[in-house]
Amino acid sequence: MSWLMKFYRRGGDGGVVVAKGGADGDLQVSQLMPPGAELTALGTGYQVITTTAGAALIVRPSTVPLATLYNGDPEKSYIIERAFAHCLVSSTTQGTAGIWLCVHPTGTDLDIADTIVIHNNTRGKNAGASLCRLALNTAVADDGWYPWGVSQLTPTGVLPGTVCIAEVGGRIIVPPTGSISISVVASYVMTFCVGFHWYEVAKDLV
Repeated sequence: MSWLMKFYRRGGDGGVVVAKGGADGDLQVSQLMPPGAELTALGTGYQVITTTAGAALIVRPSTVPLATLYNGDPEKSYIIERAFAHCLVSSTTQGTAGIWLCVHPTGTDLDIADTIVIHNNTRGKNAGASLCRLALNTAVADDGWYPWGVSQLTPTGVLPGTVCIAEVGGRIIVPPTGSISISVVASYVMTFCVGFHWYEVAKDLV
């Protein structure tokens, strides 16, 4: 047996919007906007990418990542949407590469200085409103590394091209004074630019 709820619109024609639910109490809804569109429309989305390529590892990551994103905003949490890596130089031999991520606990103010990166707001607002910091090859604690996303093949020849994407989709949240590191593990040493895409929301909303 299903159930119905009525919601009355404010203003306008004062019409009624009917919502339908299932027997177990779940509300049945239809998503009109693509995922992330509302947070993007609010101007809360940011992304960064390194402009200096770093070498992938052929072993499990430990204390020296390719990059670390630090949350320097005391009032915001970072909802990680995705992490990504782009291979700038492959080899004459085809190989595989995949992203690894490490989430670091709060309370550790890493010594992260400004690094040359491309940093923007995903709605075209001033990216300087974000208090994030990003650094290359900054020593961190080995707080547990995990593979994210699917490994990708690299091209044959000394070429750029391979893109690895980890669709995190909010399954990692970096609170104030927390941070997240990224590295790439590959079948041989090749170089990658890496980065993150995230949303900044009030810390008490998550």
